[in-house]
Amino acid sequence: MQKAFTMAEVLITLGILGVVVTMTLPTLINDARYAAIEASLKKNYTITQQALVQMSFDEEQIIKADYGNLILESKLKKYYKLGIDCNGMDYRDFCWHPSDKNKEQYYTFDGKQKAYTALFDDGAFVTNDGSLYLFENAGGGNRHTTYITIDTNSIKKRPNQWGKDLFTFQITNEGRFLPMGAPGTHYTDFNTYCSGSSTSNMNGIACTYRALTEKDYFKKLAN
Repeated sequence: MQKAFTMAEVLITLGILGVVVTMTLPTLINDARYAAIEASLKKNYTITQQALVQMSFDEEQIIKADYGNLILESKLKKYYKLGIDCNGMDYRDFCWHPSDKNKEQYYTFDGKQKAYTALFDDGAFVTNDGSLYLFENAGGGNRHTTYITIDTNSIKKRPNQWGKDLFTFQITNEGRFLPMGAPGTHYTDFNTYCSGSSTSNMNGIACTYRALTEKDYFKKLAN
């Protein structure tokens, strides 16, 4: 006499498997997405460090925060393998600018409000792997502002939030290239600038330092 599963047993088993898959699939997808974002962040951090060093040699000077308003992006981009040069062309499917009111917007770390995007409007380019670079040059005296913000997976892919796939770096007055939130950068108060409860429209700008130094940073985002 041969043994076999009944139709009811097969259906129950399939039902249980379906529930398990439904419960675990979103977690697996999130894990994979944030693993890719983490890899892109570290890659772009390294590439930009190397680009700034090479640019310093070529320019025969240290690239500091007062390098020049609107000049950094135009010169730095030649050290990258570009996918799209956002200057002077119809770039709306790939780049981003605050004037593009109908495009996908950037949000704070908690996702509850639009980010302070005035820090992204002094030039942009897209590398050949789809990373979007956004620049800010402003200020004077000891408060020169030179920021490079990187959307690690392009404007076309969400979450488009500071500290989740959007990360800001600072070039200091001494010529150091630092992840925002690190000692010596303009924004180091994590309660205000990298918090799940802060109401600041710059919440998330300081998360770059934590993303690069905390081993479980991206795992926490995925969960």
